[in-house]
Amino acid sequence: MKRIDEPDASLAFRIKVNFAPAVSEFGRPARTGAEVHELSRMPLSHVALGDLSTSCKGGCDERALRYGVLIAAGRLGAPDVVDIRCSQGAHRSSCVGTLAAPERDE
Repeated sequence: MKRIDEPDASLAFRIKVNFAPAVSEFGRPARTGAEVHELSRMPLSHVALGDLSTSCKGGCDERALRYGVLIAAGRLGAPDVVDIRCSQGAHRSSCVGTLAAPERDE
């Protein structure tokens, strides 16, 4: 079932994704965006994997950029995204969040 806040598929061609890894290696299976949790703070049990950003020229909706961060995080296998921050400019909109995962699998 499609979530009400999922971006329109046509935005996929306008949204650019960038990832700046903070670890040299991370291997987890991909997951859907709906399986990625958005957290306001980094849990003590987690490690930061890197920062992932989405951006769009010419005014994409913030919800689409925010959900784009979650979708891309899932593709990379990250279970959580911490502190997603968004900004709107005259010519470019963007969101950035820190990918995180438990330091140890239990």
